[in-house]
Formats: sequence, C-alpha cells, structure tokens
Amino acid sequence: GRNVYIVHSSPDRENIFYHAVYPLSKEQEARRILTDPASRPAVIFLRSRILAERIASALSDTFHAACYHAGLPADERREKEEWFSASADGVLAATSAYGMGVDKKNIRTIIHWSCPDDTASFMQESGRAGRDGNPADSYIFLSYSDNASIARPFTSGCIRHGILSAMGETMEGERCLACSACTGCDSQRAGEKEIIGYIRRHPLTSYINAAAAIPAKGLYKKKVNLPRWSEKEVMKAMDILIHEGRIRRVLGRLIAKA
Repeated sequence: GRNVYIVHSSPDRENIFYHAVYPLSKEQEARRILTDPASRPAVIFLRSRILAERIASALSDTFHAACYHAGLPADERREKEEWFSASADGVLAATSAYGMGVDKKNIRTIIHWSCPDDTASFMQESGRAGRDGNPADSYIFLSYSDNASIARPFTSGCIRHGILSAMGETMEGERCLACSACTGCDSQRAGEKEIIGYIRRHPLTSYINAAAAIPAKGLYKKKVNLPRWSEKEVMKAMDILIHEGRIRRVLGRLIAKA
C-alpha cells in the first residue's frame, strides 16, 4: 500500500508583529497607523459590505483607498485586485472576500476593524501580510463590549502565545518580542493625548460638564488638535477614557460620573 505522511506546519509567522488596541475612534486610529508610509500597502478587514464602502470613502481623502467585497461586479473586483496588486501604497477596505487566490507579497499592515468570530480567521487574514518575509504588522481593534471568550487570546498576556494556544499550538516561553502586550507599544492611541490634555487645562466639576466642554469646535481652535474628529467621536472617546479610569486619574476627585 501507499505510505501516508502527515505534514504539519505552525501557523505562526515570525515576521508579523501583533497589536491589540482599544481605539478611542476606529477611523482615527486607522489614520494614525496608516499615516506612516511604511505601513502601506494595507488591508482593513470589515464585517459588512456597507462598512467597507464607507471606510474606503472616508479614507480616500488622505490615502489611495478602495473597497472590495463579493457584491461588486466581477470585472470591478478584478480591476481592484489588479490595482491593489500593483500598488505600493494602497489601502484596501475589504470583507473576507479578499485574499482567496490573491497573493500580494508586500502587504505591510492588516487591520481587523472588529474582533473576528474565531482565531483561525484572524490568523489566516493576518497571514496575508508580509509574504515577502519582511516585517509586517497585524492590528485588531477591540471594544469593551466584545465577547470575552472570543477576545481572550488578544487580551490575556502575550498575544502571539494567546492566538497560538487558541489554535492548539505551542510557543517556547510565555512571552515574545513581537506583540504589543510584551513590548508595551501602542500606549498612546489616536486622540488620547489631545483629549486628556484639553481636560487637564480645563478642569471641571462633573462628567456632564466635562463632556459638554469638549465639542469638536473646542478642539479645533489649534490646528494641531484632532482636525478630522467629529463631536460624536470625541464624546465616544470620553466615554471610553472614563470607563478605563484615565480621566479620573487626570482630574482626581474633580470628575465624578453623574
């Protein structure tokens, strides 16, 4: 009879650096990451076609951005595949439809807009970066409403260890030198310094007063401050900072959530 061989290889890619971020604004965090030319070409994976179209449209004011999903006509999908394949700095906002049979070797960054349904999908999509063997980055945007069990691989110590463990793989040691949890990078999120700095300069007596005092126009007085943020984004960022205790630490007893 024929001999049967089982071939097994680890899904780990040593050239990919893993980041887990709780962004104050997903769009603004994506802008922060992608502003560095070394972060492009990039793919942003989103759950819906509508969201992929919206994000591609929003980012197109700054980057060479396009959307990609299964709902596009076949000729348009092919056109965008060819464009992105040849692009040296493109940003593709895509659903999971992107990547099947596509092998672009120089993708530098993958961003998962939200927590994936399973770790295997995250690893497969992250693995589309850095196929040329050069350093690449994989970001996952988390929120405090994510299912705890699904988010656990990204929030319980070393991210590389967490995702490999969730897939039944092992890693030498409990820490690596290629994830945000082990290296302490990603400590300053988009908007964090500006919003906390504004509050520090304008101490108020309650959460309601503080939230009312940071409309977008208040942050636009100096061009260096958050020029693309909407008032809604600032308010949401305030809620996250309060949830994390970041604003309480800045203002001490002056900020008490009403």
